[in-house]
Amino acid sequence: VDGAHANRGLGHAFLRHIERVQGIIFVVDAAGVDGRNPRDDLRQLLEELTKYDPVLTRKPAIVLANKVDLPSAKQHLAGLREYIRELNEAPNGTLETGLELTAPQGGAKVLIESSMATGLGLKEAVFAIRSQLIAR
Repeated sequence: VDGAHANRGLGHAFLRHIERVQGIIFVVDAAGVDGRNPRDDLRQLLEELTKYDPVLTRKPAIVLANKVDLPSAKQHLAGLREYIRELNEAPNGTLETGLELTAPQGGAKVLIESSMATGLGLKEAVFAIRSQLIAR
């Protein structure tokens, strides 16, 4: 996804597809496999969307934090929860200068903690997705 706004990789073909959706589901690795940080991963995804078209980050979103069954997830979840809280509470829809990451008109980000290996959070994810579709 890095550089997609500049048409690298799947680039604009992928981003044009996202323009048509009613909401977005971001799946991030809560366990931080390979030394990654889910907060940074989500921030990068939102940055790419913002650089391509800020309207995309105003869409309702579900952040599916996967692999919460792994011990290393606990250290990352607090930071991810805090980041999403900041996104949802940012005044005038901005969290950082020049980076529009939330929307006053319904673009709230919802965090669901999940594990595809154990099935944890899958019911909640399906319910959240259905709720968003019905609300539209």
